[in-house]
Amino acid sequence: MNINYNMFFMLAVTLTMSLAGYAYEAEIDGIYYNFNNETKEASVTHNRENYWDWTNEAPYSGSVTIPSTVTYNETTYDVTSIGDYAFERCKSLTSVTIPESVTSIGDYAFNSSSLASVILPESVTSIGEGAFGWCPLTSINIPNSLTRISKSTFYATSLTSVTIPESVTSIGDEAFHYSSLASVTIPESVTSIGFEAFEGCMSLTSITIPGSVKSIGGRAFNWCFNLSSVTNLSKTPQK
Repeated sequence: MNINYNMFFMLAVTLTMSLAGYAYEAEIDGIYYNFNNETKEASVTHNRENYWDWTNEAPYSGSVTIPSTVTYNETTYDVTSIGDYAFERCKSLTSVTIPESVTSIGDYAFNSSSLASVILPESVTSIGEGAFGWCPLTSINIPNSLTRISKSTFYATSLTSVTIPESVTSIGDEAFHYSSLASVTIPESVTSIGFEAFEGCMSLTSITIPGSVKSIGGRAFNWCFNLSSVTNLSKTPQK
C-alpha cells in the first residue's frame, strides 16, 4: 500500500493548528472578541492561543459585563454571541451580565467555571452543548426564546429546580445528568427526552411526563434513587 507521507504530515499539521487556533482579534475593556466584518457582529471569546494547554491562565475573573456593542478600528459591531469555550474553567468568575443583543451561547461556553447564577435575556435562541456543565449553578432562567436544551447543557450543576418554558420542544442527551434537581416542570411543548437526560438526579422525587412526549431515551431516569413517583401521561415506554 502506498502512503503519501507528505499529505499525511500536512493533515496532521492542519489538525493541530485547528485545535490550537483560538486566537482572539482584539481585547477591549478586558473582554476578548472576534469580529465578522460582513455582518458587523462580534463574538466574545478568550485569550488562550493554545487552548488545549490547560496550564494557561483563565481569561476572566470577578464580575464581567458584556456590552451590546463594541467599537474596533472605527467600526461598531453588535455583540451577538458568546463563543465556544469563552468562559470555560474561569474558576474566579463571580457573575456575567449578558445583553439583549446576544442570541447564541456556544459549546462549553461556561463549562467548569465558578458561575453560580446567571440571567439569560429573552434574545437567546440557542445554547450549545455543555454550556453550563460542571458549574456550581444554583439559579438560571431558561428564556422563552429557546427551542431546545442541548446535550449536557446543565450536566452536574447545583440546580435544585428548573422551569422549562413552553418554547422548548426537546431535552437533549445528558441535559441534566447528575444535577441536583429536586423538581422539574416539563411543559406540553416537549416531544422528546434524550438519552440519560436526568440520569443521576438523586434528589428528584417525582416527575410528570406530559402526553406530548413521543420518545424517551434510554436510561433517562437511571440512578434517580429517590424518584418514587412518575406520572407518564405519554404512555411511551423507555427504549
